[in-house]
Amino acid sequence: MVACVVTATAGFYVRALARDLGRALGCGGHLASLRRTKSGAFDIADALPLAEAERLGPDIASRLIDPAAALSHFAAVTVTDLGLKRVTHGNPLAPMHLTGRFVPLTGAGEKVRILDDHGHLLALADSRGGELHPSVVLVG
Repeated sequence: MVACVVTATAGFYVRALARDLGRALGCGGHLASLRRTKSGAFDIADALPLAEAERLGPDIASRLIDPAAALSHFAAVTVTDLGLKRVTHGNPLAPMHLTGRFVPLTGAGEKVRILDDHGHLLALADSRGGELHPSVVLVG
């Protein structure tokens, strides 16, 4: 049995790597175990063991990652009062519903964080046609 560490991008199939290595060696190959130790900005070294989480009970709140911070790799905009009403109902947001300036994204599948004036995450949206279309709404 051989142990190894693989650093790969999203969509890489580690099981397929094991199969292909076994095929190339003429002996077959499979995984005895697979453990993700890092994904984006999240590292298992920063994780809280389940027993510790259970011991903390309600005090675990201080150890949780703020959703807006957890998704900080997405662009962010802040809504006006009217924008807040619109996003609550899942309605598209135009520039007039945002504070500051929003530059529409061009990449397919890029999400935008919709924040209130306190920086709390309200929704995730897709940029289409100069508007932001909420795809996941967390308020209501």
